Amino acid sequence: MAAGETAADPRTAPLSPPAAEQAGTPFTAQDELVLELQIEGANRRDTIIAYGRLPEVYLPFGLISRLLDLAISTSPDGRHASGWILSETRTLSLTAGQGFAVLEGREIAIDEEAVVAFDGELYVRPSVLEQILPVEVEVDLRAQSVAIATLEVFPFQARQRRDGRRGLLESQGTADDVTEFPRAHTPYLLASMPKADLELRAMSDQIRGERLEGELYFAGDLAAASAEIFLAAASNDGLTAALMEIGRDNPDGGMLGPLDATSYALGDIQTVQQPVGLRNSFGRGFRISNAALDTQSVFDEIDLRGVLQDGYEVELYRNGVLLGSTDRAVNGQYEFLGVPVDFGINAFRLVFYGPQGQQREEVRTIRVGDGRVRKGELIYDLGVVQNERTVLDVRREGAIVPPYAGGWRAIAKASYGLSQSLTTVASASFDEEAVNGQELAGTIGLRTGFGSTGLRFDIAFASGGGRAFVGGLNGRFGNTNFTVNHGEYSGGFVDELLAPGRRALSRATDVNLSTSLDLSEQLFVPVVARARRIEYDDGAFENRVGLRGSIRKGDFLFSNSAEYVSFETAEGFEAEQAIGVFDLTAARGENTRVRASFEYEILPTLEPNAVSLVADRNFGEHFLLQAGAGYRFDGSSLTTSASVLTRLGKTTLALEADYDFRRKSHAVALRWGLSFGRSSRGFYVDHLSRARLGAVEVRAFHDRNADGVRNEDEAIFPDLAFFSPSETVLTDDGGYAMITGLPEHRPTKIQLDMATLPDITLVPAEPGLEIVPRRGRTHSAEFAIVSVGEVEGTVVFVSGSDEQAVGGVRLGLKPLDTEGETRWLRSETDGYAYFEQVRPGRYAIVLDPEQAKGLGICLIEDSESLIEVEPEGGAHAFSARISRCPLLAAAND
Repeated sequence: MAAGETAADPRTAPLSPPAAEQAGTPFTAQDELVLELQIEGANRRDTIIAYGRLPEVYLPFGLISRLLDLAISTSPDGRHASGWILSETRTLSLTAGQGFAVLEGREIAIDEEAVVAFDGELYVRPSVLEQILPVEVEVDLRAQSVAIATLEVFPFQARQRRDGRRGLLESQGTADDVTEFPRAHTPYLLASMPKADLELRAMSDQIRGERLEGELYFAGDLAAASAEIFLAAASNDGLTAALMEIGRDNPDGGMLGPLDATSYALGDIQTVQQPVGLRNSFGRGFRISNAALDTQSVFDEIDLRGVLQDGYEVELYRNGVLLGSTDRAVNGQYEFLGVPVDFGINAFRLVFYGPQGQQREEVRTIRVGDGRVRKGELIYDLGVVQNERTVLDVRREGAIVPPYAGGWRAIAKASYGLSQSLTTVASASFDEEAVNGQELAGTIGLRTGFGSTGLRFDIAFASGGGRAFVGGLNGRFGNTNFTVNHGEYSGGFVDELLAPGRRALSRATDVNLSTSLDLSEQLFVPVVARARRIEYDDGAFENRVGLRGSIRKGDFLFSNSAEYVSFETAEGFEAEQAIGVFDLTAARGENTRVRASFEYEILPTLEPNAVSLVADRNFGEHFLLQAGAGYRFDGSSLTTSASVLTRLGKTTLALEADYDFRRKSHAVALRWGLSFGRSSRGFYVDHLSRARLGAVEVRAFHDRNADGVRNEDEAIFPDLAFFSPSETVLTDDGGYAMITGLPEHRPTKIQLDMATLPDITLVPAEPGLEIVPRRGRTHSAEFAIVSVGEVEGTVVFVSGSDEQAVGGVRLGLKPLDTEGETRWLRSETDGYAYFEQVRPGRYAIVLDPEQAKGLGICLIEDSESLIEVEPEGGAHAFSARISRCPLLAAAND
């Protein structure tokens, strides 16, 4: 056998076929047809040379076999084809004019004139293709096209599916070998210049009088770790809030030697929760874990906490659904406790609204599974805190202090993969302020599943005689995710997860659903529902049902939530209530935004509770005006507010005022704020917050010598667009782009928008970069732009003294200096192949191993297959000369 050929290259083939081949053929060279070939599932279109006229059209069998990635070869004269189809047991032998084909050892009758040798290729009618290959063929001469539909999975389709699965794994962050971009590391320092956000306020109201207040948040490196501090103070109260934390997070693990930790911290921290028993606890203490930073079990809930500046409100969205909002700070922090999660990717978006109309967002992405880990893998979490006590133990005067504050809590949790489908989970806890003698508690359980369904089983034991059994089920039906947990309790057991509070339970059931109502192709409503029934051991019970939905239409976001609560006390008192909240956020262009809210009661009576409206308007980049009003129907209370914010140099100055008509009280505040720190270009002051999230500063330059380092004579590029998951930024006149708002401790990709490059011969030396941002540090990176070349040549089949251009051959351009991916293409029908935008470096032209083995071909030694693309780019030529490879051909035979 030998490699198949295609229509002759006019540079190498004779002008007309040999007389022996012309004699008896049903067509001549004048019957040539140029057709576009489209193969179902192939991400390309090819041009082929066919012959004839309807109904007798002849297609190039050798070329089509190569395009289908079949291990079928044609002889140099085009009279014979042999090989196998999809499986080595499905052998094929086909000869021109023979009147039959041999398929899997059986003869299949074929019209003698349906298979013709012409000009070094074997041509067949479409009906023959359908007889011997699992395909359907449709020829449309009016459209000058041939469509081939595959009836089985062909090699190129299997390869595409593998690539697709690999891409899906990469998008979910679960592929083991995913490193699309090179990782750029930001080293930890013994001490770095911190980034800081500062606000000073002069305030006056009728409740607390006149006073000065201030807030300072700063973050940076300290003792080769990441540190952050938040302080709030008032002239009449002193220090009112203080939060401090130092530690490190590394998504790749490997910290603290044999502990292989991914995270550790000291200071004001949050612990892990038990599967049954204690929930996350916050206070001064320490924690350590080797768990993935962005992974959670669908059977757990999460607590979200963070610094909340004075006068700010924060809304929490999960996958587009508004879950809650708060303007109340606890120890200087917002709290969203007991937030359920969905199986899969959970995108939590925190939207902060400032008192003068400021708005910023934080996005946290969490991958949620069913709690199983790989076989033999041990995942641990350990945390010890003094509950609700911070390092400096300060609070604002009048703050509510829970009765268990100050008690020490310790929680340890471990998961171990017994097999690929079974994981055991154990935990232990100590609670100094426990009720019912439950100071010590432990759990043991299993996580397993089948298909898309996960199962949990946990047994808990507590000192004092408390016992619990909790089972859970999660899964997906269509586009609906569900999670169900049910617990049975005895002996006064307290489970803070299924029943918040510190009351002994008898039974508890919790059901969570999330789905999407598709109203049209472009309009859908994400919906979240939750139902919970709790029975206490004293005979009391309560039921809660909540429903939330959000819909976005153009510039409008509509959200509605409703909750029903009914309960009965141990003494027999019964009550029920149903309330709802409708929220509207609307934006008109980039300068106007309106937020409206309507609270209403459904049970026991249908009536409105409150309504509010806030509107803000930007006048240019330096002036923001906000006005708002609210009315409570139960007390006939009207409140109004107004504020104005302006830029004062590189800082902000704001004046705000509120008035309550019912109480006849007012409040006035003058606020001055700024952010400051140090970047690669020196000390900066800015009106935008830079301290609370990660940042990267890239400089784009023309790397003319391709050494990756900018020299003085190498130009910089303004107006290039770099983008991250959070924003897109253009480079300034100095070639710099500052990208902020990056999620901390999560691998984040920074890419260049290729469309903004000024010349098509320019490309980035690397397609992008990946960093792990952290608060208080700005990663600096030089982004090299290099000139690229083009590589072109011809594939020629050599048989003795004869040479024939060959189409459909899969060629690869393999880099020799780096571990980059090989670029693949197929030669055209005349053997021509062209690689564009080739970066500087040394390359080799290679054959696809699978195709080469199937066809029994290889590159011969005199091929000009080594190419070096210089830093200045340019055009480069190659010659790929292939021939029959005896060893591969013998293996196929």
